[in-house]
Amino acid sequence: MKFPTLKDELVRTPERDATVWRPPSRAEIERLRKKYPAGTRIELIEMSDSQAPPAGTLGTCLAVDDMGDLIMKWDNGCGLNLIPNVDDFRIVKEASENG
Repeated sequence: MKFPTLKDELVRTPERDATVWRPPSRAEIERLRKKYPAGTRIELIEMSDSQAPPAGTLGTCLAVDDMGDLIMKWDNGCGLNLIPNVDDFRIVKEASENG
């Protein structure tokens, strides 16, 4: 079951009371790209996925895609992306301007 997050808006229609997924706005994507620029080091706290790296795994954000997911390169070789407001993680080192 998928739970709505900040990037998922609840949209109610007169015909039915249903949750409809809406992709994040351009402004939301730009905000994420500024918050998580390429090179940002991240520690995974928790991810609800059977193939997730273990808690405490460190990785590097390569980019933020057009859906707002963080494209990750985990230190243990895993390539699973992070979903802000769904997965639990923290920045351990911000990307430097000089790489």
